[in-house]
Amino acid sequence: MRLLLTHPEVACRDCGDCCRWLYEETGLRRERMGRPIEWPRGMGPDCRRCPKCAGSEEPGPEVGCKATLSPRNQQCLAAYWQQRAAPGPLDGAARRNFGFIGRLLAEHDRWQAGRLVEILRAILRR
Repeated sequence: MRLLLTHPEVACRDCGDCCRWLYEETGLRRERMGRPIEWPRGMGPDCRRCPKCAGSEEPGPEVGCKATLSPRNQQCLAAYWQQRAAPGPLDGAARRNFGFIGRLLAEHDRWQAGRLVEILRAILRR
């Protein structure tokens, strides 16, 4: 979830897909004449630069795949946003899951606000 908030350009990207196709920094596949471009033979992505592999001793697709949201978790997150847009009754599992997502989002918001304060302090010190 944190990866989705901080690096949405790679959070849901399949690592196998990344190993096959070239991607822009924006997270979109690089294309030529409307068709995706494959990595040149013998080349591939630098997994050491991928946020999914941050801090890993052995960065690679195996590590990155573990950091990717599963389809089930993606569905849960979509249901969370739908519930926020149009509230309705929830069962116990949904309440628990949505509470967890809400806490993560609140924690991220606090982190972002703290980071903004740090940046503003640095600017004002100049």
